[in-house]
Amino acid sequence: MKKRLFIVTFLVLVLLSVVGAQASPIAFKAGEWKMAIGDGKVVFEDGAAHVTDYKGYKLLQRGYHSNVGQFSLAGYTGLELEVKVVEEDTEFEVAIQLEDWAWNVVYKDELSPSDDWVKVEVDLSGLNLSAINALCIQASAGDFSVRNIQPTPVASASAGGSSSNVKMTGKAELNITAKKVDIYANLDDIGNSVVGFNDNDWLIEDENEANGVLVFNGNHMKVTEYPGWKRVERKKGDDLSEYTGIQFEVKVEKSTQVQFIIQPEDWGWNQFAYDISSNDGWVTVVFDFEEKGLTADDMSKANAIVFQAGENFEVRNITVLPVEVLGQGTDFERDYGVELGLNYVINDDWEANFNATVGENYFKAGMAEVKGTPGDLNVRAFTNGTGANMGDPMNIIKGDKFYENKTAGIDFRMPVSIGSGHFFASTPVADPGKRGLLGGSFKATVADSAEIQLLGATEFLPDLKDADDNLIKRPYVIGSAFEAAAGGVSLSGEALTSGKKGLGLYGKVGWGNLEAAITHATKDLWTNRSDHDDGGYGTYHAKGDMDVLENLNVGLYFNQWYKLEKGEYKNFMLKPSLNWEINENAKLDAFFEYKKAYD
Repeated sequence: MKKRLFIVTFLVLVLLSVVGAQASPIAFKAGEWKMAIGDGKVVFEDGAAHVTDYKGYKLLQRGYHSNVGQFSLAGYTGLELEVKVVEEDTEFEVAIQLEDWAWNVVYKDELSPSDDWVKVEVDLSGLNLSAINALCIQASAGDFSVRNIQPTPVASASAGGSSSNVKMTGKAELNITAKKVDIYANLDDIGNSVVGFNDNDWLIEDENEANGVLVFNGNHMKVTEYPGWKRVERKKGDDLSEYTGIQFEVKVEKSTQVQFIIQPEDWGWNQFAYDISSNDGWVTVVFDFEEKGLTADDMSKANAIVFQAGENFEVRNITVLPVEVLGQGTDFERDYGVELGLNYVINDDWEANFNATVGENYFKAGMAEVKGTPGDLNVRAFTNGTGANMGDPMNIIKGDKFYENKTAGIDFRMPVSIGSGHFFASTPVADPGKRGLLGGSFKATVADSAEIQLLGATEFLPDLKDADDNLIKRPYVIGSAFEAAAGGVSLSGEALTSGKKGLGLYGKVGWGNLEAAITHATKDLWTNRSDHDDGGYGTYHAKGDMDVLENLNVGLYFNQWYKLEKGEYKNFMLKPSLNWEINENAKLDAFFEYKKAYD
């Protein structure tokens, strides 16, 4: 009850802060739409955007890469806008990227300067518009202008002169599937698992009841009265060299991090962490030895298999992989779901969105958010959603790496002096206030051809102690980045630090269809909320393509990845490709991919 009250109070306070400035809910405004440095220049005036010095096939976009962030058009089925081509015949295109980031082209047409202003009608029916990552506009060549964008259908005036400000959307699906399935041994039977849970093989650190109590039932282990970060381990020296991995299911009482550790023959500490919420229920974890850098020789003697966490937890159905297939059978699956969306326009500057999903055996409240643009400020408050990205070239903070779709938070974007500022804060819905992610950045454009960014982020943890109960510093990262373009060459770079030994460096250069980039991230750089490896690594890549004939394009991609610690392995990938448009009805895409890992 306290958690729900916290979230409801949070959103109500934001609603009460609404002020009544007048502006279009989706319009061509500076800050809401952005084009990357070097791709062209954009001037906004009176609901229009004028694109000049345009390079062709470069994106003018609204969403994550502008000051808006993820936004919703729930309740609408399309868009209207007007476009005018200025210099030459061009192919004009509108695309949308939803929550899965898939590239959906929703409008494409050939336009000419002689057409003057052309009304574009975009059909978005059938798409879930409750979470839009990016709305994109581009042309094949030449400068252009766009104006008067608005979602459709446009609300019609009633007899009293007002329009509807509430819109609902919905989608229902029923799927019945018959498929052949593999039949496995009952994993709940302890006799069917090489590393199964039983009170003879699994013990708690120091066998001390003060460190917790283990309860076993079949291939199921429950850890109770647990103070946190004490090893629950199996030390049998198992020979797992014939297997490819370990699979198990885990559940927690309170949201926490669960760590799974394997100590192979050399007693190395191979630790891998999983952030799990109390709302997740049973979570299946597949631990692949090769992906984690463990060889058959390493696993010829598994000296220790260890679980530890910050709160009470349960693990069941642990087994080695691959699981033996006993036979095949036919399985009929039935699944139905109803997605509901509600969009409430509070006034011209503020709106609220609510989503929910109803299934056969469940009701799931989806994201609820309030967002608006009072004056030059852009505000978003949400719950059951995903926090903001930092928006830096290295992507050091990604919202979906912090309890994706399970956080409550707030996001501010606003002009600051000669640039723009961005501040975000989020906390897990399951444990509001006990853990939080805070971050912010400042961006400024220099001489229309370069952009600099200052950034910083930190995470507040419920307990600043490691697995051995030693005090640790609060994780943080600070740094700066830049993007620039001149003479057809684009440059971007970033430098980050998390303390004396935590260093991150990134650089990228591009020219036409050629690109090269390098990344360097030490082990002590805080990377938990990003896609970067946390063990200290480096990588560099180069890619490019060219037209060798009118309808024939060839390309090449090369990537090298390596551990920074001496003696660790490297790997590389080489990928040549070919694209041949034979005629209007035939097209050939081919590639060859070569990968190699070595010590």
